Amino acid sequence: MFTSSIRPNTHLGLAANIDHEWLNVQGSQLYTAEIDRLKASYIFNARSLARIVLQKNNVNRTAWLYSVPVDPRDGDFTLSALYGYRINWQTTFYVGYGDFRLLDENNRFPPNRRALFMKASYAF
Repeated sequence: MFTSSIRPNTHLGLAANIDHEWLNVQGSQLYTAEIDRLKASYIFNARSLARIVLQKNNVNRTAWLYSVPVDPRDGDFTLSALYGYRINWQTTFYVGYGDFRLLDENNRFPPNRRALFMKASYAF
């Protein structure tokens, strides 16, 4: 696993995580998984922030080692963006976007699900 973060100035934060895991069974590799994640956060002021997260997952399997049928390869790509605005110490408004894509047989990531959301949070 590799993790790194940098804060070039007081407003911007960048982080990267690269993870590789595997499992060996009966002298063969059952699967390998690669998870790559990038995150950028920008704090405009005490009330306002934005965040973008990109994540890519790939899994390769040795299908004959499984007791049930499995795909030898799958993966996904996720993009999420969030903007938050704090109205006062107990009220925050969020708006966000999410894009989820699955790996297809041509090794591309066509859109699978997309979502736009809004949320208001208030403490009683």
